[in-house]
Amino acid sequence: MSEQSAKHLHIVVSTFDPTGKPAGERIVDLYHPGTRTWLQNHQWWAMHHNHSVETSVATQKEVDQYLAYKSKALAEKFNKAA
Repeated sequence: MSEQSAKHLHIVVSTFDPTGKPAGERIVDLYHPGTRTWLQNHQWWAMHHNHSVETSVATQKEVDQYLAYKSKALAEKFNKAA
C-alpha cells in the first residue's frame, strides 16, 4: 500500500431510483469521518425510499475529474458572490 493510499480511500457512490435509473453519483474519501457518516445516512435514506446504492473503488482519473469539477463549481460560486 502506497503512502498516498494510506491517507485516502476514494470510492464512487452511485444511487439509483426504484426503476433502476441513475439518481446521482458522488466520489467520497472513506478516511474522512464526515464522509463515513454521510454514507451511512445516505444508505439509510436510500433504503427507506426504495433506492439502491452501489459503491466501488474510484480510479485516480475519476478522482481527478471529480475534484476538478467541484473546484470549478466552488470558484464559480464565490466569483458570483464577489
